[in-house]
Amino acid sequence: MDIQRDALLCVVKAARASIRLAENMNKLLVDGKCWSWADEIAGQLADALFEISGEKLESGQDFFKDSATMMVLTGDMSDEAVADWFVLKDRIRNRLDGKVEVRMPKPNICTTAEIFKMFNENGGYQSPEGDWK
Repeated sequence: MDIQRDALLCVVKAARASIRLAENMNKLLVDGKCWSWADEIAGQLADALFEISGEKLESGQDFFKDSATMMVLTGDMSDEAVADWFVLKDRIRNRLDGKVEVRMPKPNICTTAEIFKMFNENGGYQSPEGDWK
């Protein structure tokens, strides 16, 4: 999957705004432990970004405390930097999974005549392998 940065940036902005909204909403509620629609929206967006990142948690780990996705979303990085983090993480995962083939550049091979011509035109030192003649 090729992630479009602009679309991902919109999702990151929505996720961060919904997380802040859920935190502010919980301050207004009488019972701070209840689940609100703001929590639902923030959770769905955070889950979507968690899936995009390809992150895995071990059993017993807490999503909100141990997840790198939540650390990035609730951190002090800009929205653009967070979106770039997700794009970079996706590219690294694709490279490691073998989905992206790394092409080797074509070798630049010179013949003996071309090397001798360059040696005469530019001057220089004789190679350790011997004379080019």
